[in-house]
Amino acid sequence: MERTEKKYLNAEREDEMEVVGYQPCWWKLGLVGVGTVCSGGLLLLVLYWMPEWSVKWMCREVSLRDATVLLLWTTDEFRTCFRVRVQFMEAPGYDPLGALFPSRDKEPVCSAASVMIEHPECEKGLLPETPDVERVQIRYFVHQNIKYMWSPRGQAFHRLTALEEGIPCSALHACQSATLPTTSKDYRKLFYGENQIDVKVPSIPRLLIKEVLNPFYIFQVFSVILWTFDDYYLYASTIVFMSVVSICTSLYTVRKQYVLLHDMVAAHNVVRVRVYRSNNTTEEVFSTDLVPGDVIVIPINGMEVAQRIVIEALDIITITVPPALPAAMTAGIVYAQHRLKRKGIYSISPQRINVCGQLNLVCFDKVSALREGDSGAEQVGGRFLSLERDVSGQSLSRSHFIAAMATCHSLTNIEGKISGDPLDCKMFEATGWVLEEPTAEETALHDQIMPTVVHPPQQTTSATPSCGDADMELQELMVKENCYEIGIISQFPFSSALQRMSVITRTLGERRLAAYMKGAPETVASLCKKETVPENFSEVLEKYTQQGLRVIAVAHRKLEAKLTWHKVQNVNRAVIEGNMEFLGLIMMQNKLKPRSIPILSELRKACIRAVMVTGDNMLTAVSVARECGMIPPNGKVIVTEALPPKDGQSATIHWQYAEDPSVWKKPVTNETKDFHINIENDRLKEGPQSAEISYHFAMSGKSFSVIAEHFPDLLPKLLLCGTVYARMAPDQKTQLVEVLQKVDYYVGMCGDGANDCGALKRAHAGISLSELEASVASPFTSKTPDISCVPDLIREGRAALVTSFCVFKFMALYSIIQYLSVLLLYSVLSNLGDVQYLFIDLAIIMSIAFTMSLNSSWKELVPRRPPSSLISVPMLLSVSMQILLSLAFQVTAFLLVKEQPWYETWTPSSK
Repeated sequence: MERTEKKYLNAEREDEMEVVGYQPCWWKLGLVGVGTVCSGGLLLLVLYWMPEWSVKWMCREVSLRDATVLLLWTTDEFRTCFRVRVQFMEAPGYDPLGALFPSRDKEPVCSAASVMIEHPECEKGLLPETPDVERVQIRYFVHQNIKYMWSPRGQAFHRLTALEEGIPCSALHACQSATLPTTSKDYRKLFYGENQIDVKVPSIPRLLIKEVLNPFYIFQVFSVILWTFDDYYLYASTIVFMSVVSICTSLYTVRKQYVLLHDMVAAHNVVRVRVYRSNNTTEEVFSTDLVPGDVIVIPINGMEVAQRIVIEALDIITITVPPALPAAMTAGIVYAQHRLKRKGIYSISPQRINVCGQLNLVCFDKVSALREGDSGAEQVGGRFLSLERDVSGQSLSRSHFIAAMATCHSLTNIEGKISGDPLDCKMFEATGWVLEEPTAEETALHDQIMPTVVHPPQQTTSATPSCGDADMELQELMVKENCYEIGIISQFPFSSALQRMSVITRTLGERRLAAYMKGAPETVASLCKKETVPENFSEVLEKYTQQGLRVIAVAHRKLEAKLTWHKVQNVNRAVIEGNMEFLGLIMMQNKLKPRSIPILSELRKACIRAVMVTGDNMLTAVSVARECGMIPPNGKVIVTEALPPKDGQSATIHWQYAEDPSVWKKPVTNETKDFHINIENDRLKEGPQSAEISYHFAMSGKSFSVIAEHFPDLLPKLLLCGTVYARMAPDQKTQLVEVLQKVDYYVGMCGDGANDCGALKRAHAGISLSELEASVASPFTSKTPDISCVPDLIREGRAALVTSFCVFKFMALYSIIQYLSVLLLYSVLSNLGDVQYLFIDLAIIMSIAFTMSLNSSWKELVPRRPPSSLISVPMLLSVSMQILLSLAFQVTAFLLVKEQPWYETWTPSSK
């Protein structure tokens, strides 16, 4: 028998299933009928218990197009089988499924439900009233309350989805801004059904048959018949009675659960809602009539609160747990927040101030800030030219190199000042060019958007055409002599994952468009023609990165004539960023901020590790780490390079001294059983590295990911000595913080808030040195753009943490003392008065609890950190001993007073 090709539902998803189609086979049905008669119905029971067998024994395998019965197998390890029947319904129109399953060669903008709005027949009405409209039969089946529709185009069943899958929010608003026509709503209701949860209650005979045909009861029937033949009538009758009772009980329980579920759902299934219609009108309909795409109006009636409030005051419990405890413990955090605010540090998560007192490792992103673009080097003919320090000079004024620096950015003009990424600003300022953006009035005069224009200084801007066809006659433009302008037509923003950005430009007077790209040198060089990349590229790159310079590569490409102005607006960046011509390298000097070295030295003396996590080049990061003191002068830097599995070989790790690239150690694979690294965990975690322990690991983001995946046992050991992490993507920074936390580090993250939002949020204390919008993800933001905020935050965190512990111990002691005082007074039928409670709680307790938090932090950071947990032996022992001592004096004083001759016992009857 010819086997059909395997088809899959929900491919590459968790609920993926293999589907096979079947049709009833008459001769198989005849054989099954004969077998059923011969076996006394036993064969029919077996087929009832095994749906897979029943389909294969009574049907023949056919293509899905002709199938009436389907077998579904899950693709997981359980291989669960389901049997479903294909159903049919009629829909009007020559291609009613055209809107549900749009062609795959067009990128869908909306989901199936929203595409119907733009379908031509939706405007006319998909359910016309005339009876002579052709109706098409549609095949579908329902599995686990999910409807799967047959697509004649794809010859497969597709899951019927609504608006929750496959479209972004912008497309959802664009497609659903208009109200639905009545015919379109009817069309959707035909496919999606009513908007309700229909819990069907099976009939009693159906439940009875399902319960009786259980294999256990069938075996009992067989046993009863056997016992009857052996004259065990009494025993058989008893078993029959017990079975009947069991079946009735089970039937009643199941039926009752179905009814309860049905009634519970039905009670809230049908409500009246208001739906937005055309012309800003609303219509009140039943919720069952809603379809995907309807816009409902949510009423404002959820702000009413309950009027009856029951208050039970148990005096003795309120004394044991003082209500002022949270406020008293928060006072230290509030005061610390105010002190941080005076130092220019703002917090949106005050609860994390206490955690800052426990930090023992801080990750720094871009410890050295860019100050100025120092020089550019241009290459021609496969070799680098001499270093050019004045990039605004006449020798490079109209070169592609300067054009790349002037155009490849995402800058904008805000109130006459160029704003954007600091790197882009420095690079653009080095060219001396002028950036001009079209005004709103200029844009309104054209049907399309005017481009941003850049040009050399001391040049007036000529009339810039609006975005038109690339085949327009440029000769008709009135181009002034020596007028040199470049319009930025399209941008591909910088991506941390791709490590590059690019722009598409047009030079005034030229017919063809051009593309410029900048990014990491290794990435840019890999996308350029090999003949344009200098032979000494690696040597030159290594030379300047070892000096601590930030190196950026630029490239250029003339686009084909077929790529017109309109086409490049929707072109994929992979089409543009390839086959480029390498232009050269831009070196930008990384000057350390004056406060970086003393701050890192202060952290090192306090046994707080400093780690660099950056997206820069590896050698640049190592050079900056040495310069700022993260790596001591005599420290050995070991570059760890991990390679993923390839061509059947396992993942490998290479070890290389950063100072001597020619020296390589033996590769380590995941098959190596013995691998020893001499790491003194306690000394590394509790104190700074001494002169003898001076080994530091440096690795790239790619190597970090490979080690985390293929060498998970080795990663914690590397992190204990890891100091430099270069070329780290945002998600890799977040993963690094999580792994450091798993090895019991309290991690702080200090960055600019741009490419490290996830790490700033994941760290115990994230500090952003930028006031950009992205910095809101960070719990702390520093107004001072240097790392001097880190020790300030740690000091205030320690002060707040110690204050919180002291307040807790004081309040715990006070509550227990007052609790015992009330118990002693209860023993003599007395209690404290209102004035006494007020004096104790306000005048004595609250004044001390709030004023003790006013103490400022110590001016220096010391290696010893405050305790991190209230549930610790020293903390509990301190509180317990103080409570016992106070209670002993209190009880002793009370008993001594009662023994005095002038003491009189008060009774209710005494006067």
